[in-house]
Amino acid sequence: MADGSTPPDDALDCGEAPYLVIGSGGFAGQRFPLESDEIVIGRNPGTDITLIDEGLSREHAVILRDPQTGVFSIEDLQSSNGTKVNGKRVRSAELCHNDEITLGLTTFRFLEPGLPLDPALQADHDDNDDTLAYAGAPDLSDD
Repeated sequence: MADGSTPPDDALDCGEAPYLVIGSGGFAGQRFPLESDEIVIGRNPGTDITLIDEGLSREHAVILRDPQTGVFSIEDLQSSNGTKVNGKRVRSAELCHNDEITLGLTTFRFLEPGLPLDPALQADHDDNDDTLAYAGAPDLSDD
């Protein structure tokens, strides 16, 4: 940590950028660093985070970082099934550490490095879903 102290044992250790972490299914635990000011999530292979999830729109939501304050927010891109933060459907919402984001059948957790994880907010894991996730465009070739 910047002040020379060490983070608690239960703190997220994933570098400097906040992360989205998949909280359910076969890809539970997969991390996506939020290193740019705009990250689009959806089924389209051209999105920054591509999820093969029947409940997602091609461009479902965007995560935005305010370059002046560093605050992250999420905006729904007029998706069919909506975007939820902590179980509440939102058009736009500021994100805080440990927030649960649901897009389609996929649940993420927004986590900031160095802050403790809250076990009371851990989602139940369903390892039987069919969600696939990629950072950037997936390579779907058969070579």
